[in-house]
Amino acid sequence: MNATSLRRGAVMLGVVVGVGLLSALVIVREANYPRGTVWPLLAQAVAVGLLNAMFAVGLVLVYRASRVINFAHGGFWIVG
Repeated sequence: MNATSLRRGAVMLGVVVGVGLLSALVIVREANYPRGTVWPLLAQAVAVGLLNAMFAVGLVLVYRASRVINFAHGGFWIVG
């Protein structure tokens, strides 16, 4: 990977995170939640997003190592 593709990936990640946070703030504002619930909701959304990212990285690592899609990975995710 060269510097251009890494820079492009970082910009795309920044755009996705920015749009996600902006949409979360708009949803919270429009739903008229009490003032103290905004930050816990955003923290919970970030935590769920990080769990999904770890799941995706695990799938990619297994696929790149063996070139086989591991369907058991999804089963473990559902079981919890």
